[in-house]
Amino acid sequence: MPNQSLELTVTRAPRGFRQLSSGDMKRHVTLILGRLLLAAGVVYALPFAHMKWGENYPGDGQQGFGFIIVFLLIGVAAAALYLGLGSLAQFLLRRRAIRYTVLVDLGLFVLFAGVLVCGGVTARYGDAKPNIKGSVNESDSAEK
Repeated sequence: MPNQSLELTVTRAPRGFRQLSSGDMKRHVTLILGRLLLAAGVVYALPFAHMKWGENYPGDGQQGFGFIIVFLLIGVAAAALYLGLGSLAQFLLRRRAIRYTVLVDLGLFVLFAGVLVCGGVTARYGDAKPNIKGSVNESDSAEK
């Protein structure tokens, strides 16, 4: 077997390719951590709004707690969608100034949290009779 030497050749990186510096990495990590904090707000927007300003559950408290858990799961799904869209926006805006990514993140947060808060306030229960003062059911029980 002949003595073969291994030759290494250094080629240039493709045009448009840029090595990430530590400053770029800090930027991406900071944006992701901020997005995770905002995602926590998206998770809790629906159950918090419903418990604070929404309709009370008219039946058993255990079933009412189950509805809050379902609202929390809806918030988790919305937060996952928020994280996905925010990460896509960060990828698409990676060559632009950081303020564009931050503005897109805040806009998505306001959109998602606003829709979930609106949903939490206006949610109605359809499996039990409502507790409305002056309703026919309440006036019938007062006469007996």
